[in-house]
Amino acid sequence: RREIPTVTGKSSLYVWWNEGNKTVSSRSTNSTSQREESYSPSPLNIEKIKAQALGKGCENNWQQYAQAFIEAVKKEYHAKTDKSVVLIIDEINRGNVSKIFGELMMLIEADKRSPRYALKLTYSEENSPKFYVPENVYIIGCMNTADRSIAIVDYALRRRFAFCQIEPELGENFRLFLKSELSDEFVDKICRKLNRVNAIIRESSSLGRGLEIGHSYFCQISSVDDEELWWQSICKYEIFPYLQEICFDNEDLCGELCHILIE
Repeated sequence: RREIPTVTGKSSLYVWWNEGNKTVSSRSTNSTSQREESYSPSPLNIEKIKAQALGKGCENNWQQYAQAFIEAVKKEYHAKTDKSVVLIIDEINRGNVSKIFGELMMLIEADKRSPRYALKLTYSEENSPKFYVPENVYIIGCMNTADRSIAIVDYALRRRFAFCQIEPELGENFRLFLKSELSDEFVDKICRKLNRVNAIIRESSSLGRGLEIGHSYFCQISSVDDEELWWQSICKYEIFPYLQEICFDNEDLCGELCHILIE
């Protein structure tokens, strides 16, 4: 017979088990029942406890008691069964974030990662179990800072994420994104050109960081027969239109940047 904390931690309950029983006996320490101490008003089916611990349902009548029992067992035996899980959401700013996340806007907070904050999702079925986000789930959201739609990212979401700006990688690791058949000399030439252009963009009073040219233009699947022709084609149809867009009120700057790339 052991006393363990409830899921909320605001009270406690007794749990005990007799050899051969199919249920774990439980009883609140605040119970005012006049019946003997061996009486269990809240029995927990062992098989259902196992299923709940594995995330396969929580059909016990006393779900919170069952969860408290599970957490107590994990703590006592130092259970390390929860592997880290990473969820990557690309272009996270493209949708109506608050509508997409719904209740998750609260549940993904660092101090809400616990069964004690589990809740019934709005559109779930009546008998569906409550939902919470475990501590071992990590969410990474990616967005392009050059995209003006970043301005509409919900402030409630901003408060729940740490932001890390990743600069364009135009050094040694840049080769990982380029086609393997390109010569080292040609790759070095591309890097020098792009680094010069990005330096001007960063230092420009009308442009600045976040608008530099990254590696995404150079990840084509098609083969490269002529390196120079391949480069000219990317500049003409992809990079130049982008530069014209960000330099729409400064034709001289746009011309300077384009000239650097094709000189």
